[in-house]
Amino acid sequence: MKYDYNIAIDLEWTPIFGTDRPEGLCQEIIEIGAAKLGPDGRELDTFSELVKPDFANGITRRVRRITGIRNRDLTEARSFEEVLHSLEEWVGSGRSRMITWDNTDRTQILRECSAKGIESRLSKQRWLDLQKLYPRIMGTRRRQVALGEAADWCGIEFDKRHRAVYDARATGQIFHMAATGECAEQRRVLESSVTHDAHENSCTASIADRCGSGLAELFANLASQDTMAYA
Repeated sequence: MKYDYNIAIDLEWTPIFGTDRPEGLCQEIIEIGAAKLGPDGRELDTFSELVKPDFANGITRRVRRITGIRNRDLTEARSFEEVLHSLEEWVGSGRSRMITWDNTDRTQILRECSAKGIESRLSKQRWLDLQKLYPRIMGTRRRQVALGEAADWCGIEFDKRHRAVYDARATGQIFHMAATGECAEQRRVLESSVTHDAHENSCTASIADRCGSGLAELFANLASQDTMAYA
């Protein structure tokens, strides 16, 4: 399936403590960031908005330290439902696919919609977990690679402030580089950083085979990797 847009999306959230919360909802989204990518994977636009939680009693110290988001920053923020509907309008009515770095972002959106009785078009979108696919693209045996590390392998500047829109943009840039077969820099960084033990030697030797036409074939078959949100 061809898409008009690919939407790289990332969330920041904070835990909910106590019993005054819907069943099954352990955390709430406090920020949504996204990058809209054209069919060729190039960034066209970005979306970024803070979200005021309904049940979390303030931002935890750990979340504040990681994100820099403070309680006072959320005072004038809109509700999750309002921000989500703005995101849907920004995504538009064309055929689009949501891209995350780790499927927990998709899970959190759907769980929060369910807990708060919110209907969202995102529940019917196609979703792709790029983190799950990335080790195959890079030819490494590792099952998971952190977003910051993947960005470093790709030579992408990664903002350490860990805000949603920055992480979404990094995810989008990795997707673009992978989709277009730009593997030269990834290969150089990987070969210089991976320990060349018996297992890893076979990985680095196979990187060239996974680049170029190999990646084109891989992404031509992405439809088989897609999952419906409620599948």
